[in-house]
Amino acid sequence: MDIDISVVLNLPHLRILDFSFSDKEAHIHCESTEGSAVCLVCLQSCTEVQMYQSLTIRDMALMGRKVFQHLKTRQFHCKDCNGYSNEQFSFVEKSSIMTIRYEKYLYFMLEDICINNLCMKEDICWSSMQRVYQKYAGKQIASRDVWNNVCYYSSHRDKNRV
Repeated sequence: MDIDISVVLNLPHLRILDFSFSDKEAHIHCESTEGSAVCLVCLQSCTEVQMYQSLTIRDMALMGRKVFQHLKTRQFHCKDCNGYSNEQFSFVEKSSIMTIRYEKYLYFMLEDICINNLCMKEDICWSSMQRVYQKYAGKQIASRDVWNNVCYYSSHRDKNRV
C-alpha cells in the first residue's frame, strides 16, 4: 500500500523531494507546488524566479522524532514594478523557525509544564520558547480584551434601555 507522506504530514501545496529518518530526527525536503507568488509591492502575480534559498523549520514530532522541514524557497522578480518578493507559506510566519502548529502546541504545553522543562523536553533554546510564549499570550490577552469590550458595551447598552 502506497501512502502519500505529504497527506499524512498535512503539508498543503508542497511536493516532497526527499525524506530521511534516524532514531531521533526526521528530515523532510520539499518545495512549493505553486507556480507563482504575489508581489508584496504592487500585488501583481509574479512567475519569474530570481533565486532559490533553503529554509529549515521545526515541526511537530512524528513518532517520537524531531521533525525538520527543509523548504526550497524562491525569490520572485516582479516585471510590473521591478520589485522582489520571497515566497511565503501559510503554515509558517515570516522570519519564524517553527511551523504555526508547532508554536501553538508549545504554547498550550506551557499550561502544564514550566518553560525550562519544556525547553529541555523539546530541545529548544529558552529565548525561542519565550518568543512563542509572548506571541501567543499577547494574542490571547488581545482576544480577551475584545471579548471584555463586547461584554461591557452590551451590558452598558442594556442598562440604558431600562
